[in-house]
Amino acid sequence: MDSFEGLPDSRAEKTRGWAKGKYAADPRQALTAELGKDRVDFVAGFYDRSLTPGLARARNMRPALYVDVDCDLYESSVAALEWVFRSGLAAPGTLVGYDDWWTIPCSAEPAVHPLDVGEGRAHREVAEKFQVEFLCVAGPCKVAAAAASGLGAADGGASSSSCDAYGTWGPIFLVLSVGEGRASTGFELTHTQVASVFERNHQCKSHARRFKALNMYHAQGGNFSAALREATGASRGPPVAGAPPPPFGEDIRGGRRDRVPRSRPLSGGR
Repeated sequence: MDSFEGLPDSRAEKTRGWAKGKYAADPRQALTAELGKDRVDFVAGFYDRSLTPGLARARNMRPALYVDVDCDLYESSVAALEWVFRSGLAAPGTLVGYDDWWTIPCSAEPAVHPLDVGEGRAHREVAEKFQVEFLCVAGPCKVAAAAASGLGAADGGASSSSCDAYGTWGPIFLVLSVGEGRASTGFELTHTQVASVFERNHQCKSHARRFKALNMYHAQGGNFSAALREATGASRGPPVAGAPPPPFGEDIRGGRRDRVPRSRPLSGGR
């Protein structure tokens, strides 16, 4: 399911790297040739128009084993996820994976919590709206037991480049229940652990440097490669000791209301 026209215009998130029409591509012919016409199908169009109430029935869709959310923006992600759950295509046992969960949080100044922006915000709102109980099963959404006492995969340590289940870039969640009153995002990282991802995860730092260079390029003009070199080495760090805590909002975890950081407005054109 893809617009095949690139990203839509976004009112919720303004980033230099994600503009209207960005990432436009049409791999349908290549994928059909690779996988076979009986093994792949496509739904073209922006989600607010293409994901209709009768689509799942018309295509004889069954509950999914895996839902891959690579929608980048909040508006696209929430439209896709709401349609999936409203259509009964996500059920206990379904895995939901995200590609750009950390991209905006790792690139924004000031810092934003992953559940307050982009794919993470859509995930949180869908958990609340459809009373979905999620469980983190892979990726930086939980600290592995073996890494809890030191710099582990979720913190971007050495194991983040290996096959460790918690060392990937995109988190993957298992649907445990739907509509049973046990809403949970499944996101288990604490404040400190989220700050560690900002500071130490090499992919997170790479996104931060690239977006900083992109802003410098647009603000000052000139060569993007030079701006990227100038931005190299700039890293995200945890809050300064003694600084006031960030503003908080409410999120659901473990069947109860917990306190997590509330995002502040994205600045610098984001």
